[in-house]
Amino acid sequence: MTDDLSRPKWGNRHLNADGPSEHVFTENAWDDVEWDPEQLRAAEEKVALQMECMVSDEKRDELHGKAGENWNQFYGHHDNKFFKDRLWLFQEFPELLARHHHHGLADKAKCAAAPGAAAAAAAAAAAATSAVASSEAATAAAPTAGAACGEGDAATAPDDKLLSKRERMDAAAAALAEAVRCAAAAAANGGMDTMASSEESVDSGGGGGRGNEPPGERERGRELPRSRSAAAVAATKRVRVMEVGCGVGNSVFPILRENNDPDFFVFACDFARTAVDIVRSHAAYTPERCHAFVCDITHIDEQLFPVADASLDVILLVFVLSALPPAKMRAAVQRLARSLKPGGVMLFRDYGRYDMAQLRFKSGRAVEEHSYMRGDGTLVYFFTTEELRELFVRDAGLAEVELVTDRRLLVNRKTKQTMYRVWLQGRFRKPGSESIISFRPPADAGAAETATATATAE
Repeated sequence: MTDDLSRPKWGNRHLNADGPSEHVFTENAWDDVEWDPEQLRAAEEKVALQMECMVSDEKRDELHGKAGENWNQFYGHHDNKFFKDRLWLFQEFPELLARHHHHGLADKAKCAAAPGAAAAAAAAAAAATSAVASSEAATAAAPTAGAACGEGDAATAPDDKLLSKRERMDAAAAALAEAVRCAAAAAANGGMDTMASSEESVDSGGGGGRGNEPPGERERGRELPRSRSAAAVAATKRVRVMEVGCGVGNSVFPILRENNDPDFFVFACDFARTAVDIVRSHAAYTPERCHAFVCDITHIDEQLFPVADASLDVILLVFVLSALPPAKMRAAVQRLARSLKPGGVMLFRDYGRYDMAQLRFKSGRAVEEHSYMRGDGTLVYFFTTEELRELFVRDAGLAEVELVTDRRLLVNRKTKQTMYRVWLQGRFRKPGSESIISFRPPADAGAAETATATATAE
């Protein structure tokens, strides 16, 4: 397994503004690049000119209505040639690695199949009250619930060197709650989680709906038995992650490869059917560990959406929110936040205001303020940190853990060209502690606005 956390992090190559001008060409990229007032003013003037010549209202409505079709054509043209592993994901977002999750009572979420699981979990529930009050009591209760889940050994407690007493208490209490939930599902549904019901209609050829898969959709060459829906399989897993806007698997397959854990499940959705088909045809795709499906997150059919409320530990949004019409972003983020467990996180990376890609657009490409039409008809928006706080914190009720601006100067040493890139990266946590993910925010998280993200170039 590649340990990307052992790699030197980006963010340590700083350009000396007082040095000789040719010094800029000694590296391929420079980090934490500050813009001077003249450069910022020139960018503002460029965007102001772009906004003077927007597309017509009719063209705007057409682009919004054909967003899925345009992305479908994009992937149909490029196929998997657009595939590029995002190996930086685990360096920037360690929540995506199973070894960074608490190993509590639900380590193997197969308690539904264990004899006497309901009775043992009931006893664990009684112990949960004292677990919240005392980390020692929570740890003492762990072996009982661990046995209920079919574990041969006592549950593993979180590492004292990494977690505070409060975090250990939260982890134990969350694991106890998961054990109770798992056993209750076994008693009520014969081992199937209740969130499987709507998905079963898809796997059995049930009615289709706008924005989700039509009747009879199957993984190409690899499908689950009719009695086992993707939601039912996911319900037995300890960790559940969803990537929104999965494309052809740039994040999905690195995540599956780095998490060779049978209790780690990935949902992957995209509103381009061609992209989903490419993911499903990949050699590493298996329905026992991943479910790729077509979905427009701006218009989710609740009867067919395979993800239950409060069921996900992590939601990944990498260069996807910018592809939506601005007016639909708020509702999309709010709906996704419903699917997060309390304590779960939404991980975000996307384009920032005045990125090189924005300043390169010619007149007539602006659709709305800071939203543009590419040559293939796909949309792209360029965010500010203030807008993201409104979307994720004010409107969706998530807590900001980290929100940073990554200003990078990329250099072509051969042609002597320089390119200024601006990306935004953030973590937003749902209040509560049910999720078993573990993340220690940076010491200067309170000054996140001045921090610099360290992801490699997209």
